Amino acid sequence: MILRQLLVESLMLALGGGLAGIGLGAYAIDGLKRLGAERSQLWHPIELDARVLAAMLGIAVLTSLVFGLVP
Repeated sequence: MILRQLLVESLMLALGGGLAGIGLGAYAIDGLKRLGAERSQLWHPIELDARVLAAMLGIAVLTSLVFGLVP
């Protein structure tokens, strides 16, 4: 019972932090676009897509499981 509560708490904290990170990332990308970064010689455009969101979700769940088990 306590182990479940620890895992749920760490998962909620990790997902909240991930959502905050996505928000800050989107804000930073908008700032970079205003500075003209999309006109530079980058290989890939600067954007948040499904791969980035899936990687963030995977990292958040993995860290919550690892650190949720070690109180």
